[in-house]
Amino acid sequence: MRVLLKGRESDKRTYYSRCAFRYICGCDFTIRGENYFKADPIIKDVCVKCNNEILSELDGTNLIKKYFVSEYDPDTKLNIDYDYRLLSRWLLKIAYNGERSFKRNAELFLAYLEYIMDATEENPKISLFAGLAIDTSPMPEYYHDNIKLQVITAPRFVGETILEPTDAFGTSFKIRKNMNDLNIPELQESFLFRFGSVIFLMLLWKDDSAVESVNSFEWIIQHMYPYKLLNQEEQGLTEIKRVTHVFNIHALILMDTNIGMDFAHRFSIGMFQGRDPIDIRKSLSVGWDEYVKEKRSKALENRKNKK
Repeated sequence: MRVLLKGRESDKRTYYSRCAFRYICGCDFTIRGENYFKADPIIKDVCVKCNNEILSELDGTNLIKKYFVSEYDPDTKLNIDYDYRLLSRWLLKIAYNGERSFKRNAELFLAYLEYIMDATEENPKISLFAGLAIDTSPMPEYYHDNIKLQVITAPRFVGETILEPTDAFGTSFKIRKNMNDLNIPELQESFLFRFGSVIFLMLLWKDDSAVESVNSFEWIIQHMYPYKLLNQEEQGLTEIKRVTHVFNIHALILMDTNIGMDFAHRFSIGMFQGRDPIDIRKSLSVGWDEYVKEKRSKALENRKNKK
């Protein structure tokens, strides 16, 4: 993270965290635009002191290892324990480094650097939401590049639903051609993060946005979408649930509404005619599951040998 004076000794840092690559197997390629390369996404100009001391706590190891390596059933309600300040600093750092890596809107984060570096007690004007990424489709994730680590800038709040009924009884559906987005004028930028089986949504609000407006949109998002607001005043165990369905698990940029989640569920029941799409996916994933098991076993053995 470039926050120190010119001339200081620099270091390299992955803009996720190495624990993410260690525990979420098969995610060892970086996708940048149309380019794929077998390496971790790295920011090269992090000063040694920042990398090894100030930022070392921002790696998400405990959360990922404790909750988000496992795969969950579609109806799972998962209670997670988190430190809001550490989590928000970590996600801001990832978003900042990602924007720098793509040479996009890094200047936006200048106002958040002190908070990321834990140099101020003042909380930035952001909102964090969370939910579970659970694949309910019949297609194994490796068919779609196994992208279990993602950072998406400006995900779309689908204003209605991804699917729309084609009959009055809601027994037949089609993909909506013209999807309108939820209008959030106070929003400055937004980011969606996927780490294995969790999705975090981070909203950066404009400096002049009123607290009442922010609270109103937080309420709308919590009631219109399946995401759970993470509250810095009410930390501790928080229950999160699935926020993906058969259509957007491989297109996370589209965030569907609660009604859209129901439509997708009903579509799945009709489309597969009584067959469970998850069972279909598991039958197609036997070889991949063996590969993941072998990778995890070798990773565990390597960690033991290093001790």
